[in-house]
Amino acid sequence: MTTSYEVVLVAVTPQSSGQPTYTELCPIVQPTDLTIVDELSGPGSITVSSSVDTLDPAGAARLINLLATPCELWVRRSTSSTVIAAGNVTGVAVEGRQLTITASGLLSYLAYWLRDSDYTATAVDQATIVQQLVDQWQAQPYSHDGIVTTALTATGVTRNLTIAGRDGKLILPLVVEMGGRDNGFDLSVDPATRQLRMWSPRRGNDLTSSVIIDARSIAKANIRWTVAPGTVATEVFGMSMSDKGGTLTSIKSNTTARATFGRAYIARSWNDISDQATLDDHTNRAVTDVSTQHYTLAPQLLPVPGFSYGDFGVGDVLTYDYDAGLGRQAFSFRVSAITMKAGSGRETMTVAQL
Repeated sequence: MTTSYEVVLVAVTPQSSGQPTYTELCPIVQPTDLTIVDELSGPGSITVSSSVDTLDPAGAARLINLLATPCELWVRRSTSSTVIAAGNVTGVAVEGRQLTITASGLLSYLAYWLRDSDYTATAVDQATIVQQLVDQWQAQPYSHDGIVTTALTATGVTRNLTIAGRDGKLILPLVVEMGGRDNGFDLSVDPATRQLRMWSPRRGNDLTSSVIIDARSIAKANIRWTVAPGTVATEVFGMSMSDKGGTLTSIKSNTTARATFGRAYIARSWNDISDQATLDDHTNRAVTDVSTQHYTLAPQLLPVPGFSYGDFGVGDVLTYDYDAGLGRQAFSFRVSAITMKAGSGRETMTVAQL
């Protein structure tokens, strides 16, 4: 079972007001390698390689100076006109006659944005806060990166947020920190619509009964598991130092895991949290994540009917059921990243566990 993909180089022309204009320049002809990385609440990436000699002159001229002529990569399946991955081109390399283009996913645009004016929200829905931060940035001249916020809806969770413009805080870390709380959210940008999407409290669906990593799809087993210090714990000690002065601490426990494994700690620290309830949220979410045996999954997975790229996404909970040599292991895990590689007529995937 194979699927071919079309990778297109797109010119991006910023505007003094409103969204940039996007002009499809040329396809990347006969790519030898294509890698798409989708990650939970992260930008992900696209990397494509081909012969430099096959690149259309319009595309070559666009890639010479990325600061003066920015561009994006858009990826479509050959059977559909829908864009399944998109990102701004951040790097180009030529080795011999091999051209490699790297793009960061659309969420990475927020890493360029900085809040340089004061902002205050009191008991405001977290979706509204994110929407305001994004929209207020993109309302500035030549600041719109095509991120659309109209799909954001109220989550029912309110937050307090105060930003001093003089602190010069980047927007992406701000929203990621907010989403990392116990009742927070995950973010992504839909590559087809450029809509900023928020899942509260967490992205993904329980697919444990329908999507199973087993002997059908595992071409080469690659699994590790550990309970080493620093990887798993039954207790989390959380700490934060605030720019308002003082240090807050929080301890959260998983008593069920403690009864089987004993008491084991991980210490976590966060910056600039001055509210005890906020720190408690972070610590509680952390103990949920670390109080299970830690698996590192990197099997080479082959697409088969019902198990191919697009059948599941980051945040989904899948089942692993396989005997790698020590006996059958069957457990569920939440996907934190998916890497799809296509090239030379072959497609493989790997998944990473949260």
